[in-house]
Amino acid sequence: MLKNGKRIEKLKGPAVKGINNLKYKVFIFILLFSSLVLAQENQYQIIFSESGKREEILSEKIDGKEYILIDNLQKIFFLGKNLQLTSKKIDLSYKDKKVSFFINSNEVRIGSQIRQLSLPVREAQKKYFLPLEVINKILPELLTKEINYKKSDKTFIVSDKKAGLRSKDVFTTIEPKTTIDRKNDNKKKSLVLPSNKPAIYTVVLDPGHGGIDPGAIGPTGLKEKNVVLEIALKAKKLLTNNLGINVVLTRERDEFIPLRKRAAIANNAKADLFISIHVNASRRQYANGIEVYFLSAAMDDDSRAVAAFENEVVKYEKKDKKASDIEFTLWDIVQTEHIQTSRVLASILGEQLKKNLSMRNRGVKAAPFLVLEGANTPSILVEMGFITNKQEESNMKKESVLAGYAQQVFNGVLAFKSKYDAQGGKK
Repeated sequence: MLKNGKRIEKLKGPAVKGINNLKYKVFIFILLFSSLVLAQENQYQIIFSESGKREEILSEKIDGKEYILIDNLQKIFFLGKNLQLTSKKIDLSYKDKKVSFFINSNEVRIGSQIRQLSLPVREAQKKYFLPLEVINKILPELLTKEINYKKSDKTFIVSDKKAGLRSKDVFTTIEPKTTIDRKNDNKKKSLVLPSNKPAIYTVVLDPGHGGIDPGAIGPTGLKEKNVVLEIALKAKKLLTNNLGINVVLTRERDEFIPLRKRAAIANNAKADLFISIHVNASRRQYANGIEVYFLSAAMDDDSRAVAAFENEVVKYEKKDKKASDIEFTLWDIVQTEHIQTSRVLASILGEQLKKNLSMRNRGVKAAPFLVLEGANTPSILVEMGFITNKQEESNMKKESVLAGYAQQVFNGVLAFKSKYDAQGGKK
């Protein structure tokens, strides 16, 4: 072959084959090296100190955060697994203990304890992933083991420990007899209140929104802030006249009250109960019915949407330079002490609304409402129908309907107080 006037010998046979083999070997080496680096980045060691056994577990990045496939964790620690798609719950069990995770939620339950993860459980391609922190923050309680993480060499060391909880862990105790059916909140529940608590002396009613914050607005212009204030005023009158208890309203006129101040009002009044009153809204014009919330991680998209809307009120608030994130976190921890009682209150009020109002009952739900976080007392938020539904908005203009809503708030407090006192709540 001639090239630029010079004769070039074309490589043939073994020479060509040798070059191709070399290229192939270089390609394989690069591929293996890349795989090794990637594996090292996502690879964690689990060492069982007693037996010397070593296991490897790979993490996967979801939205930039590290997760582990629940099936891999199950195999390494010999855990039982029960997936309940209807309630979006995954149970992992070991001997006589069980831990429950909820898909798309940060909430974890270990026996009678409620814990919070920093990241939610995720689902991808019909596979379920847990945050990496589950290994050393949740599994020790399930396995009754000590699990320490060495960040330097990405190793979890598993060793025996005495049964019991670490004092630094914050959790909420729920009475074992409590049963909550997440699939159908309309079914009867065995609800047990904590004992040795003071009687119900003071109730704080919180009419949502107000002033520059109109809340939700109906098709004909009816404003949530006006509807809920009327309900609260009527409920206060019923409670005061018939039960003789002290009732405090966070607002008694059309004015704006920041969310933290509403909680502060309840705390300053030494409230035994805090009930925030709202009406609902939806882009679906035919959405209807009533629902009651207590503070916890949201279990479904609708609950998250409701909480997001109600929490939007912060855009009207001035930033308080004195209030720190640490202070608010501390109040959030304090509120966890009341989750069980709040759930009971929500269930009782939900039953009263269901029994006495000819409206669809959407059940008792959990959601992270900011207005409930700061209150150092059992707290719930009730959504009295959808103002965005033409028929329900029309009803909200009627004095008799508003009086009916107020009557059910009264009935709920009365039923709760009766149950509370009967179970030894009286001083």
